[in-house]
Amino acid sequence: MKYGKINHVGIVAKDWNEATDRYGKLFGIKHWYEIVTDEGTFDLKYHGEKKDCKVRIFYGGKGTTKLEIIETQGEKNIYDYFYEKRGEAAHHLMYMTKDLDRTIKEFSENGYKVFQSSSFKGVTEYKYDERGALIKLVSTDSYGSTIEKEYKNDAYGNPVEIKETKTSNGDFVSSYSYTYSYEYETAKISVTRSDGDKKIYEYQKNKSILMPESAEF
Repeated sequence: MKYGKINHVGIVAKDWNEATDRYGKLFGIKHWYEIVTDEGTFDLKYHGEKKDCKVRIFYGGKGTTKLEIIETQGEKNIYDYFYEKRGEAAHHLMYMTKDLDRTIKEFSENGYKVFQSSSFKGVTEYKYDERGALIKLVSTDSYGSTIEKEYKNDAYGNPVEIKETKTSNGDFVSSYSYTYSYEYETAKISVTRSDGDKKIYEYQKNKSILMPESAEF
């Protein structure tokens, strides 16, 4: 089977906050996005045994290949054992494939084993522009509905408008748009929803990314 491009390089770290800050400065990455899973839907198995753990994953970078920063908590899994042996280091390369089951089968036939697997409801698709700013995010909620967000960003990569559409089994459920405006002097973000509801949030000036997902209506 022919495999696609390298999607990301996975790095295991002890402190995601410190690691993203350090790699951000090293590689000029200004935007990091956390892969958020719905509560109670994350299922991780190590050597076939379910582990009670939490894995925090952050993506950042430009172009096709991204950096993935991994921090794990709870019962030990492959990331913990790797960190104990090697410390903070590149753990894996993630290739794109159109048929995961077939890929796993081919690797198994060539002597490779699956030591760890995981599944969750959460982010299923994401896209960045050439600056590394998020422009599309598709996720599933705990009810199985699909939520698609399309982003329009300013020159700094901060979102100025987000269009959110929810569908269930292919049927339209709802659609909203959110408009963002920034008051840089007072470090505040104004978020106005298409139905007129408006909220104002504060952000830390020393942070390079303004997190639009903090807006809850």
